[in-house]
Amino acid sequence: KFFNSAAKCLNKESRGSAIHVALKTGEPYKSWKVVQMARGAAPLDLGNALPFATGAWEGYAHRRTIGFKTALSKDDSQELAKGANIYVFVRRPEEADDA
Repeated sequence: KFFNSAAKCLNKESRGSAIHVALKTGEPYKSWKVVQMARGAAPLDLGNALPFATGAWEGYAHRRTIGFKTALSKDDSQELAKGANIYVFVRRPEEADDA
């Protein structure tokens, strides 16, 4: 549902319009198959994938879905030390041309 909804928000007039999804590497995130999910759910293709750099986002602090819990969470985005990527999805060219 996310990719279908997000694709509707892309500016059809601009080829630079994109959906960015940040996701940690490794399991269980790898098994989510986010690229295949996006391609199957909406008229999207993977435009780029690049390492997530916490320094690029001033004030960024990684938090789990449950929020910060002293016993579970680590300070200063240490949980991202194993890696994370940003996946950039763009509208398929034929879809962009039909708009």
